[in-house]
Amino acid sequence: MYYLWVVPTCVIFFIGLSFMYVLNNEKKTVMIFVIYSIFRAIPILPIVSRISKRPLFDAMLYDIMMFIVCAVAIGIMSHKGFSIMSTKNVIGFFMVCGGFVLMQIK
Repeated sequence: MYYLWVVPTCVIFFIGLSFMYVLNNEKKTVMIFVIYSIFRAIPILPIVSRISKRPLFDAMLYDIMMFIVCAVAIGIMSHKGFSIMSTKNVIGFFMVCGGFVLMQIK
């Protein structure tokens, strides 16, 4: 119960990271690259593992959130959006999500 703040914090962090990624790709200035690099260096997973009671599950949840939130946020924030994704990209996205689910089944 005491670590329910982790999930919203991670989601906000990944949305911010995706925004910085798209901004870094579109502007291509040194200042934005440095800000993106500093933002990317913030250690969220070590903080999560420090307070975790189930480290394996929490690490998998962190990876799943990172993959899904970053992929969706980059698709929404970029100018071309999801229209640039091919059928192979969409199938690969769902295969990875399915793989994450299968890894959690006992």
